[in-house]
Amino acid sequence: MIVETVAKAESSDILIFRAPLNIAGLAELAKCFKNIKPQLKIISICPSVQEIDYAAAPDICVISGFSHSRDFYRTFIIKYLGTFGKKGTDAQIDRILAAKLPLTPAILKIILDELIIFGSFELLDSKIDTLRSFTDKESLYRYLFKTGEKKYGRYLIRTISRDLLKDDEVTVAKFGNKHFWFIGHSSRLRECASGFCGFDYYRDTIRFANNDFKTAAQQLYAP
Repeated sequence: MIVETVAKAESSDILIFRAPLNIAGLAELAKCFKNIKPQLKIISICPSVQEIDYAAAPDICVISGFSHSRDFYRTFIIKYLGTFGKKGTDAQIDRILAAKLPLTPAILKIILDELIIFGSFELLDSKIDTLRSFTDKESLYRYLFKTGEKKYGRYLIRTISRDLLKDDEVTVAKFGNKHFWFIGHSSRLRECASGFCGFDYYRDTIRFANNDFKTAAQQLYAP
């Protein structure tokens, strides 16, 4: 079922396993995936790591023994960024860990995802300082929406958000039928909405990634 889903998805570049898996079996799956989508990155979050030949499976990032210790978060940051061919200096990682918001896996992932897609290396320190300056997650989420507006246009972000506020979950096809900007450009929808939406590639639907994003959208875009 997993292989079939990956094969049908148009733009699946990341596959995250959150359930305990046999690492050797994951390596075998990775070989199969690479025959389908060579660009696919695989992240496995599991309670323990068995022996694995990383040289034979370089596209697998394994994060194990999750805890809320700063040492673990540091390792998490290095591995997660490395999965996308990115890295931060020790000073930059220290600044991320000094975020005013209490760090959770979800918040940390949001911060790292924003840094991964940020285009200017020279301004990266300033971007880190902005992301770590928020004292509550609601402010961080509103910032993410505003960042999306600057990059993709307020009309686009507002339209997606209002449709999701009305129907909670929306099929990708609905955007194609309803909005002129989307026709023939499904990758653009996934690109601009990935910061605040979750995609169900099997059913081809999208919805807000969590209720906090939904609350932020209500504050910004509700009629």
